[in-house]
Amino acid sequence: MLNSFYDPQKSGVQYLEDLACAYWNSQVIFTAVELELFTYIGTEQRTLTEISKHYTSDENAMQRFLNTLTILGLLVKYGEYYYNSQLASEYLIKDKEMYQGDSILWRKELYSNWQDLKDTLIHGKRLNYIPDEKEEILKQKTKKYIKAMDCIAKSKAKEIVKHFEGLNLEGNLLDVGAGSGAFSLAFLHEFPSMRPTLFDLSSVIDITKENLEGYQCKISYHQGNILEDWNFKTEKFNVILLSNILHAYSEKEVEHILNQVAKWSDANGMIIIHDFFMEHHSLKAGLSDLNMMVNTYNGKVFEGDWVCKTLRSLGFYDEGLIPLKSDTALIIASRKKELLKEIHREPKQYLMLKLKALGFKNIQLLSSDEVCFTESAEVKCQFGCEHYGLGKCPPNSLPIEKTKKLLKEFKYGLLLEGEPPTKDFQLKIIAAEKEAYQQGFYKAFSLWAGPCSLCHQCKPQSSCPKARPSMEGSGIDVFETVKNLKETLEPVKNKNDYVKYFGLLLLE
Repeated sequence: MLNSFYDPQKSGVQYLEDLACAYWNSQVIFTAVELELFTYIGTEQRTLTEISKHYTSDENAMQRFLNTLTILGLLVKYGEYYYNSQLASEYLIKDKEMYQGDSILWRKELYSNWQDLKDTLIHGKRLNYIPDEKEEILKQKTKKYIKAMDCIAKSKAKEIVKHFEGLNLEGNLLDVGAGSGAFSLAFLHEFPSMRPTLFDLSSVIDITKENLEGYQCKISYHQGNILEDWNFKTEKFNVILLSNILHAYSEKEVEHILNQVAKWSDANGMIIIHDFFMEHHSLKAGLSDLNMMVNTYNGKVFEGDWVCKTLRSLGFYDEGLIPLKSDTALIIASRKKELLKEIHREPKQYLMLKLKALGFKNIQLLSSDEVCFTESAEVKCQFGCEHYGLGKCPPNSLPIEKTKKLLKEFKYGLLLEGEPPTKDFQLKIIAAEKEAYQQGFYKAFSLWAGPCSLCHQCKPQSSCPKARPSMEGSGIDVFETVKNLKETLEPVKNKNDYVKYFGLLLLE
């Protein structure tokens, strides 16, 4: 589900309380990681007494803490023993490849400036900075930051590289704002003939070299400020990578960076931008944007559309955002349009991102056999709706048996949530079907909500290129289908109650 968070039909006082208490969850995991609790438990089993003795803690207090971690899914309790959950075993034990503890504790480092959010809003910028003369403090903070970003980068890099599997990427790779070098390593592992150059501030490069000690013969380093002109003593680059870089800067600074990218990109090269974007996981992107406001000089999270337009003005082609399964997305650009056709992307996820731009509240992928039917749907139409017999409503719609037969030709569907006005929602459904067709789902067909509202008058036997059957008029149990997908749909009881519409876009 895209941005399943606030529900106008269900959210009330409890929603507000949960928002206000969200930091309780953060403090629990911060404390557990600081204690290295998951590392202590490791692959063993530990009793409450053992854990309390190890930390010289009050046994009752520790029990309450461990029980909360169990509810959060980070520990498992069996009898008198506590174990690490699968999630904690994979990501929260030190020395594991995908350890995320440094990243989690970095979030705690950021918390103090968040408490200045109100004053930041008034002044329009971050308020607290580390004095320049505190060189050692800055160095240690940089180390913490690089370790934290390395935790995230390792998992993201694996996902990003998959989009290029099977391609013959070779030549010079420029990793802009390289940090730990995790992204360059991932590309080097998949494409060993590439020649990476890691570009970052001198204070960062020193740390990067320590991290990549075993790869020095394959990697070059360039120390410099990306906000100045880039001066490389080499030919242009076949691949230029910017991962989590743009959101640290302002529009003018990003324009400068992209101009330098254009200058140093080979005519047959490719640009890969990985970042938060407002169109993808909008809640996380919005919160990340605020985080940039309170914790950086002038960073912000951009609309992917703005970045794409800037690249196009520099002579590049792109195909918009390519969403990752996580909270970030890719923009891949090249001066050679045909190169973009070789990029791997998950078609349904890509389509969902495109459809979100049409204004649907939520979009959920389901298999066609998850669609529920009920004989009562047409009966309710016949004996409870003034539109029965009019336009494309029953009996001029799809009978339930034909609808069931139709769904057997499709593997998937997208449940599209919207709201009145009915005509606007139905036009969005038609636009969604057209977008799906253009994305290669040639059999795409949609069912919408309610009687057709596109025209003032409709002849039942006439053909219409835009008219579509309604879900309920075709025998689909909309309430049960939505319920089974863990979404909510409430009967409208009062005139001013919020109304939800659902449409179904069928995909082969």
